[in-house]
Amino acid sequence: NRSFDWCAEFERWVRKEIASNAPVVASEQMLADTKPSGEEFEMAQYFIRRLSSIDPQFEEPFDVMSWAKQIRLLIETGGYTLLDVKAAIDWLFSAKGDWFRPNVPDAYHLRKHFKRLIAHTRSFRDGKPKLPEGIDLFDLYEQL
Repeated sequence: NRSFDWCAEFERWVRKEIASNAPVVASEQMLADTKPSGEEFEMAQYFIRRLSSIDPQFEEPFDVMSWAKQIRLLIETGGYTLLDVKAAIDWLFSAKGDWFRPNVPDAYHLRKHFKRLIAHTRSFRDGKPKLPEGIDLFDLYEQL
């Protein structure tokens, strides 16, 4: 039953699209799956404690759960572990990471800059640059 009125056809199409994109009522299982775990919540609180220890004017966030969700996204989408997150936070608050700390005022920016942070923590441990095992720096130079 198609009409030759393109306005009516467009309106019918829009209504169908809106109905198909309508939000689905979340089940208890879906809510439980998206809720951050206790470890992710503890990591968010650890990050908040570290921020508040260096900045006396730091105000603790009203919604710590949103910070934990950022850490959950970091772990799920980035493929990192909680130990990686803790190592990056520790590097950020060490003397080596002091220069980058103003770029990470909250959990969103931690997730945004995490690739750079984890690269620094993995590359410069104990102040010495490290290459993966079995790779010689001179071999890499000769290939160029």
